[in-house]
Amino acid sequence: MQGPNEPHVITKEIPESVQFTLAQAAFEAIKRDFEQPEVREDYERWKAAKAAAQKTT
Repeated sequence: MQGPNEPHVITKEIPESVQFTLAQAAFEAIKRDFEQPEVREDYERWKAAKAAAQKTT
């Protein structure tokens, strides 16, 4: 539930060209972050924990 001061984005109203630009920017930021060893290690720990949790359910 959103509060009165929280932004609300109607993604269906974002033009396709802007969606593409936003996706490119997000991809580049994620790719850049994953080049940092501590980010990659944190992701690998999260992925292992998620796999372990799925085995127990």
